[in-house]
This record gives sequence, structure tokens and C-alpha cells, in this order.
Amino acid sequence: MVLNDIFYIEDIGQMQNFAKKLSQDLKAPLIIFLKGDLGSGKTTLTRFILQELGYNGKVKSPTYTLIETYEFNNFIINHLDLYRITDPEEVLFLGLEDIMNAKTITFIEWPQKATEFLPLPDIIIEIISDKNNNSRQIKLSSKI
Repeated sequence: MVLNDIFYIEDIGQMQNFAKKLSQDLKAPLIIFLKGDLGSGKTTLTRFILQELGYNGKVKSPTYTLIETYEFNNFIINHLDLYRITDPEEVLFLGLEDIMNAKTITFIEWPQKATEFLPLPDIIIEIISDKNNNSRQIKLSSKI
């Protein structure tokens, strides 16, 4: 998949196909920032990626738990949602240094809530939704 590009998603099937293509290139360690308005599809994209990587269980939004962890044979996926934090320093109490290592891929929703306390991302995915027709524009950029 080409990084530093823009993709147009017209429906849920195209979102799933985008996740399939993206998941083929994901190798730990990675930090991925997910940006977008409420309901833009950040958790849906993460769910599809987890499914493409072979996870068969239920994938729930970490909005209230802040962190959900999914274990695979050779790697772990952490899914964080920082929407509910009110002070950026709250991130310091999540123990990220304990859960992020060479065997993890970490998705962070709402990273802008605490950017100064987060490690730099390897990939930034920004989802811009068009409320008029339910389509999405995905901006994919990489530091790697």
C-alpha cells in the first residue's frame, strides 16, 4: 500500500478492503495515530484490521476502558482511545511504556488530546467523513 496518499471510501465494503490492504503492511513495532471526528470510522477501521490479521473475537471500542489489548502468536495489538481524557498528563498514568515494545502495534484514537505525552507515530491515518453521503476520505501518511 502506498503511504502518504489519499483514499476515497464510498461504503463499508471499501473500508474493509482498505483495512485488508493496510493490514498486509503492518509489522511490529508500530505506532499508528487515528484522527477523525466522532463517528468517522476510526474504531471500525481498527476492527477490520484486527479481523484481517486473524482476530476472531469481539472487538469493542476502548472509549471507556481507554485501552484494549489483542494477542496474536507473534505480536500484540493495543487499541487506545483518548477521547475521554480531560488532561493530557492523564496519559502518563496509562503505563504505555509497559505495553508498547518491539512486539506491539499500537493504534491510538484521538492522539491530539495528548500529543506531547505520546511517542511519535510511524503512521498517521486521518479519516474525514462526508455527512451528506456517508463517504470517507482517508489521508494516510508515514514517517517510515
